[in-house]
Amino acid sequence: MEVKGNYIVDMNGTHFWVHDTNSFFGRICHQRPERSFFVNGSQLPICARCIGLYLGVLFGIFFSLMFKRIIFSNIILILSLSVLLILVEIGDFYIRKEHLIKDYNSSRFIIGILGGIGLGGIVTLLFFMSIRFINPLLFVLK
Repeated sequence: MEVKGNYIVDMNGTHFWVHDTNSFFGRICHQRPERSFFVNGSQLPICARCIGLYLGVLFGIFFSLMFKRIIFSNIILILSLSVLLILVEIGDFYIRKEHLIKDYNSSRFIIGILGGIGLGGIVTLLFFMSIRFINPLLFVLK
């Protein structure tokens, strides 16, 4: 094996990401090769679950912004669905940790997206609720 930049190259030419906790990606993901996707023989810098989670957060924020009128008319429903999606993510994490089901990167990715959508919905909801709370205070301070 030889080290090339942020990768270790094995005898088959496969590039594995070097886990470096001082790098940006090393701080946000464990970067295990068996839990990561590979593109053109190179490991992506974050695992399948993290890719799904970050994409899910972006989708959750995007959908929340698109449908904010619906969301604010059903805050309890949206909050409940978001918490449920996050609980599915947490439950899946513990099920896989205990090896109760077979672990596939594609299922980790999909569950990551679901948890991320829930998290993105809560982040957007909290953001808009804080703006609604702060906005009247801004008019009082003028």
